[in-house]
Amino acid sequence: MKDKVLLDTNAVIAVLSGHDLLVRQLSKAKWLGISVISHIEFLSFPNLLDEDKALFAEYLKQLVVLGVEENNTDLIETIVRVRKQYRLKLPDAIIAAMAIYQNADLVTADHGFHAVSELSIVQF
Repeated sequence: MKDKVLLDTNAVIAVLSGHDLLVRQLSKAKWLGISVISHIEFLSFPNLLDEDKALFAEYLKQLVVLGVEENNTDLIETIVRVRKQYRLKLPDAIIAAMAIYQNADLVTADHGFHAVSELSIVQF
C-alpha cells in the first residue's frame, strides 16, 4: 500500500463498521482522503442513523476531502479521459481520476475499477 490512500465509499463503510484488517492497513498510510462524491454518497444512504452521521463526521476529521474545482483543469481532463476511455459512470470516473491525479492507492471493494489499468487498487 502506498503512503497516499483514497477511500471509496464502500471502504469508508467498512472502516466505520470496524473492519479490523482494513483499519490496520490504513493506519500505515501518511495521507488518507476521500472524494466529495464518497462524502455525498455516504450521507445519501437511506435509513442513515444520526449515530452513523456523527461517526462519519468524526472520521472526516482524519481525512482530506477532495473536490473538483473549476480551475483544476488537469484533474478535470483526467476525469473526462477516464470516463470516456473506461466508460465509467461519472461518480466512479471522478473517484478513479482523483486517485490517479493524487498518485494514491484506491481502496475499494468495487471490482468495476479494475478496468482502469493506470489505477493502483487495494481490494479488500
